[in-house]
Amino acid sequence: HAEGEGRSAVTIRRSTSFGRGALAPLRLVLCVLWLTCCSMWASQDTEDYLAGYPSVSSYPPLQQARCNLDFYLNRIPSEPDGDFVDVIHAEWRGDHGKLEAHHGYIQFLFPIREHGVNDLAQPLTLPEIEEMLRTPEIIDRVVRSFDLMLDFYGMRLVSPKTGEIKRSRSWRRRYQHLNSSFHNYLRITRILKCLGELGLEHLQAAWVEFLVTEVVE
Repeated sequence: HAEGEGRSAVTIRRSTSFGRGALAPLRLVLCVLWLTCCSMWASQDTEDYLAGYPSVSSYPPLQQARCNLDFYLNRIPSEPDGDFVDVIHAEWRGDHGKLEAHHGYIQFLFPIREHGVNDLAQPLTLPEIEEMLRTPEIIDRVVRSFDLMLDFYGMRLVSPKTGEIKRSRSWRRRYQHLNSSFHNYLRITRILKCLGELGLEHLQAAWVEFLVTEVVE
């Protein structure tokens, strides 16, 4: 997992968004997604995230670790074999085959304070989070990344302001694919965590509610 400090600020944002009772659906969805992927650390991983990674004590300064910030400023491409964030938004949307087969972009589009399988991606740091939250163009790009992946999953973002989500026109085909592509559950887990880290708790909460509804139905 990544290193960190200042955990309280991130934890407060996450907790305030959901409220005490509403944390249960998020915990449930994250655990179910991890358990589906046969992770024996599902419960602890979820609790670490919700608690703001209590075992971590320090982050590198922004001068030493700013890969995620620079990617979302459209200054560097994702790696390996990726592209700049604006190009991904413009040219990768709807290319479901590419989004499924390519395994390097997701850690760049949705950075979290944990190491992933892409060694060329950097775990998100608290200094990066603070700078990204101060930059509206970055948050706008994160929302576009979220909408890109919703389309891949057969969903659509009706309102970035309220977080309302509905099924897309291709939802049946995309849901069928999702049911047979378990690594996408790990991607969903990452996306949910990233939304919470970057001040988009209303999108996080709305998607959790939508996913719970879709699973039940």
